[in-house]
This record gives sequence, C-alpha cells and structure tokens, in this order.
Amino acid sequence: MRPVSITIVAWALMLVSMLGFGGLALATAHLADPTMVIFAQDCPVPVVAVLVWAGLGLFVLFLSGKFMLAGANWSRMLYTAWVVVNVLLSLFLAPTQPVLMIGNILAASALLFLFLPNANRHFRRRRR
Repeated sequence: MRPVSITIVAWALMLVSMLGFGGLALATAHLADPTMVIFAQDCPVPVVAVLVWAGLGLFVLFLSGKFMLAGANWSRMLYTAWVVVNVLLSLFLAPTQPVLMIGNILAASALLFLFLPNANRHFRRRRR
C-alpha cells in the first residue's frame, strides 16, 4: 500500500504543475505587458529562457508526481535532481528573492517526505 505522504506529495506536484501551466500560458500571452517588460529588464537571464525552463520544470513536476504514485523510483530521483538544480540556480541567480526561498523550502520539505522509511519501502517494492 502506498504511504499517504507519497500520495499527498505526488498529487500536490501534479496540481501545482497544472496550475503552473495555466500561469505560464498567461505570462506568455502578456509578454508585452509593462509589468513583464520590467521583469525582463531586471532578469539576469533572457525571458524566453525563463519561460522554457519553467515549462520544463512543470513537465518534470507532473511526470514525477504521476509516476511516484506508481512507485517508480526514477521519478523520485528525477524530482530530487530537479529540486537540487533549481535551489542552486536560485541561490546564484536570485539570492534575495524571498518568493524563491519559500519555493525552495517547500520543495525541500517534499523531499523529506519522499525519503522517509515507509516511502523508501514503497519505491523499493516497485522494483521487485
């Protein structure tokens, strides 16, 4: 039986990714908006790169969540790698952005639940 913590984390990842795709679509549709222009001027990377990275990240979240429900260990490792890369990028590119720090804390908290003993059993059971 799947641990409740895995179910909650996996569904949260999928929900966040679906909401994120909606937000990404809105952001893409409003690239000429004055707020987006100001964001683009302040951003250390091109906005197109940010949008592509965000889209890739949302896809990774959805894929990870979907396959975590099935007990695929690779999905847990994919999510872990994605979190580590994004935490490092946010620390180097935008160390003073509190919104990113909150996201990093939430992502790291999800990792904690993915590596509890009952979660480890769930992902090991799938391999047999």
